[in-house]
Amino acid sequence: MQSAGWKFLVLTLVVLGTTRTWAQQRSYPGVALLDLRAVLDQHPGFQAMKKDLRSFADMIQVDVRARRERVNKLIEQLKQLRPGSPEYKNLEAQITKERADLNVFISLKQKELLERETKMYYTAYVEVRQIVSQICRQYGIGIVLRFDSKPIDPNNSQSVLSHLNQRVFYHEKALDLTPLVIQQIKQRHSQSQISRQPSYLPPGVPRQR
Repeated sequence: MQSAGWKFLVLTLVVLGTTRTWAQQRSYPGVALLDLRAVLDQHPGFQAMKKDLRSFADMIQVDVRARRERVNKLIEQLKQLRPGSPEYKNLEAQITKERADLNVFISLKQKELLERETKMYYTAYVEVRQIVSQICRQYGIGIVLRFDSKPIDPNNSQSVLSHLNQRVFYHEKALDLTPLVIQQIKQRHSQSQISRQPSYLPPGVPRQR
């Protein structure tokens, strides 16, 4: 009788242990939040690409302004000529061509700007997603939701409406991955800058930090 009771007790413990293990495996994963806007604001690589894109856009504006000024000068010259004269017709044709060239130039540069901007955001998105994925695997997080961590401004209607339309109505501060993601991005870019420096620097030349 004692032997049978002992076997029943062992079997019960095994079954309970198996049930607990299965329950742990079937438990729902954790949920966390991320303010992607705040991450990009602190992303060194993204900010550098954004600065380059802004410089490129400024160069285009300078070029467009110069071309328009040239066309305007030609128009002023046209006013001094007699309509129907050979000089008038030649200059009129030149103005028409330069206007068409300018429109094509603007269209192509707008397309190039959009392509560069798309690539800029995609590059930053891929890196942020990689870091978030690593954090999620490390801490057992199954889903990350986007939210806006910026405090609501009661005097700004856009801010109030934005918070009213947020999918995340309330959250505990501990669920916010934003600070950790920003920290790891900065560490990655800091290490990347160090690795790109030469192993030997001449005397008197400080290493960049």
